[in-house]
Amino acid sequence: MYATALASAVLATAKEALAVAVAASEVRVLVVRKAAAGIEPVYAGTFSRGGLARVNWRSVDPLGLALAANDAQLTRRASTREVIGLSVEPGSPARDLLDALTGA
Repeated sequence: MYATALASAVLATAKEALAVAVAASEVRVLVVRKAAAGIEPVYAGTFSRGGLARVNWRSVDPLGLALAANDAQLTRRASTREVIGLSVEPGSPARDLLDALTGA
């Protein structure tokens, strides 16, 4: 259930970003949550304007669509299906963003 709710928020954010940035052809979404050591990323993906324009929003599977995004990353524990944090490489753009958010 958490993963589906997370995916719904991701899709709403991607749609809103493309609605206000009318010249953008794609949007990248990085979802972070509070963790014991500050924050951790739990989802990353890239959505194209054209791809989202073709979606039938009345019957969409939010989790399936979020996982079908370009470069989609979401990790779930095999036994419980719990969403777990993504690993982030040092020096990557995601690491730079996380460091900026935490003031590191």
